[in-house]
Amino acid sequence: MQIAESVLETIRDRSRRGLPIENIYQHLYNPDLFLRAYGRLYRKAGATTQGITRETTDGMSMAKINTLIETFRCEQYQWTPVKRIYIPKKNGGRRPLGIPVWSDKLVQEVMRSLLGVYYESQFSDLSHGFRPQRGCHSALAEISRWKDIDYFIEGDIKACFDSIDHECLLSILKEKIHDHRFIDLIADLLKAGCIAYGRYEPTPSGTPQGGPISPLLANIYLDRLDQFVENTLVPLYTTGEKRIEASWKTPEQLQKVLTILDTQDSNFRRIRYIRYADDFLIGFTGRKAEAKEIKQCLKEFLHETLKLELSEDKTAITHSSKETAHFLGYEIKNLNGATQNTLSLSVPTKAVKEKCSVYEKRGRVTYCAELLHDSDYDIISLFQSRYIGYVQYYIFAHNVHILNELRWVMSTSLLKTLAKKHKTHVNQLAKQFKTTIQTPFGPQTCVEMPVVSETGQPRIARFGGFPLRLREGIPFADRDPNREMRCKGIELIQRLLSNQCECCGATGHVEVHHIRKLVHREGQVSEHTWMREMIARKRKTLIVCKTCHRGIHSITNTGKKNRHQEMRVAQGQ
Repeated sequence: MQIAESVLETIRDRSRRGLPIENIYQHLYNPDLFLRAYGRLYRKAGATTQGITRETTDGMSMAKINTLIETFRCEQYQWTPVKRIYIPKKNGGRRPLGIPVWSDKLVQEVMRSLLGVYYESQFSDLSHGFRPQRGCHSALAEISRWKDIDYFIEGDIKACFDSIDHECLLSILKEKIHDHRFIDLIADLLKAGCIAYGRYEPTPSGTPQGGPISPLLANIYLDRLDQFVENTLVPLYTTGEKRIEASWKTPEQLQKVLTILDTQDSNFRRIRYIRYADDFLIGFTGRKAEAKEIKQCLKEFLHETLKLELSEDKTAITHSSKETAHFLGYEIKNLNGATQNTLSLSVPTKAVKEKCSVYEKRGRVTYCAELLHDSDYDIISLFQSRYIGYVQYYIFAHNVHILNELRWVMSTSLLKTLAKKHKTHVNQLAKQFKTTIQTPFGPQTCVEMPVVSETGQPRIARFGGFPLRLREGIPFADRDPNREMRCKGIELIQRLLSNQCECCGATGHVEVHHIRKLVHREGQVSEHTWMREMIARKRKTLIVCKTCHRGIHSITNTGKKNRHQEMRVAQGQ
């Protein structure tokens, strides 16, 4: 893996020095980059999802990587059309979802890593989506520091990812990537098309749906929008400093006014701007007529330069004190102060109601039927992880306390689920397991249940037990981009490179057996050695020889057929 990191550091250094990338295609011959990509992808939910072929991450091996590399040496790699399915939206419509085949995902991840280290240092500080050490929270933290905003412009680009112009994108890439083979590879990817309802559909525009490289290509494309706002609109509409300086004669008087207005000296702007992927928000200090001018400038730039359309209906101009702006799931509004206006970030009441409705049926809290066969520990842990996710996301909100309603609903649903599973009463479980614990934040109420793990070790499963308040150390990034690679990814790669079957101990050619979910029923002991091994190690992967792998799939396929027959008998078919 050190070889891969050395390659990426060399590319990163060229970016710092303002040099273009040359001969980047040859890095596709590097097996370490493919292993690194595999280490980042294999734990993702879609790794075992099939595209238009049966290929998934299951059966991954060094032989597959070497075969892929050989196709690049011969310049014969062919992209496979993406499988397109449609999932329902809240408004009744349908959202297209793309599922690439596994090999394409792996190759895209290698390309993403090469391009990502080069472009990352060149991106604007005002862009927060799909970037390392950045995320929704870093964008919201920046917005919370805005002062004296009169109007918001909520930017909505119509079907942005599906409308990115291929020729324009390739032209932007060619400015920095001086390697026609790599450019041609991206061009072929863009026009690979998709399969929907069994029919091939071309992709004349847009980034590859569902691919690891798509968010990066979109950021490279929309970086032109960031540059336009920073280099054109901000200077054009920045006039406050000159007016203030003309009104005060002494530096001391000027500094006092600047402090009151929180203009941050030379960093003061009449335009504030934040972008997260294809959503952007502009805060403007000035008249509404000027805000309309800014909106028109954005519309013309997107249309003429990037071939994108600013949605006229959804790109709203809202008064910061009289109306509410919406960005990244938050409501944003001005709080009028004595000397300056500060922004308030709020949890939308509608969002809380929607999350509560997941645990309700006909207006009443109910149990989660899909969890009845899981262990008590897994059930409680799932509820806790969901609730922590909600709280962490909305922790910047001044009204985060309204999540107490969600906590009550989820706590009730949790107890009803456990009561249904154990055929007992909710009140009995509540008396037994509702408790108050001591924490660094004081006493906190929670649902706490002692359980025994599959290895016989005592464990504590807990729901709740932490306060709804902003705490130090909250992660601003959506994820740690290096965490998976440092831990589980490196371990899996080392196991794969050991060339030893973890079932029978044979050495030689090995591959990786993957499963979607490691399910362990309470009190159940598997008769199969390979399953007991995976449960004991708490792994969803197993390094096996071909013989053992065929045996595993023979057993699992037989089990699936038997379960299907049992379901048909139960349904009277």
